[in-house]
Amino acid sequence: MCAEDIYQKLAEMIDREDMVGGPVTPALISLIKLQFTPEEANLATKITLTGGTLDELSERLGLDKDRLKAKLMVMADKGTIIYDPAEE
Repeated sequence: MCAEDIYQKLAEMIDREDMVGGPVTPALISLIKLQFTPEEANLATKITLTGGTLDELSERLGLDKDRLKAKLMVMADKGTIIYDPAEE
């Protein structure tokens, strides 16, 4: 899947799952591109807005727990996800 497609997919997920909603517009996609690398956008679409514990996500996504945690920490530092260490 190309980067443009994954950004579109993330925008559609935000529109569908966010309580506030955010219609998919070129402006929304531009904002998403500023905040997420293509890899992070892809991961975000798999995590969804409901998230889960690190163990749940690791198992569901088939990713090594330590590697996943490192990616999530980068995204949390950027403010694109909320990471709660109590949920480990």
